[in-house]
Amino acid sequence: MKSTIIDKAVTQFLLSLRQRNASKHTIKAYSGDLAEFSAYVGSRSWKEIDHVSVRGFLSHLYEKGLGKRERN
Repeated sequence: MKSTIIDKAVTQFLLSLRQRNASKHTIKAYSGDLAEFSAYVGSRSWKEIDHVSVRGFLSHLYEKGLGKRERN
């Protein structure tokens, strides 16, 4: 599977959290959420990801049964 620009950014962000000694729970939470977002946006470029894309992702989470509390 080819790594997208979003996948690469997520990897870098998670690495920066580890370097700053973020808790394993924080890293795990970000990792799961960002992996799901990356899968949702697919191979879109940064310029193609706007507020409508983010709202679509949040709607996707809502449809899966995740309430506001889980998204915070």
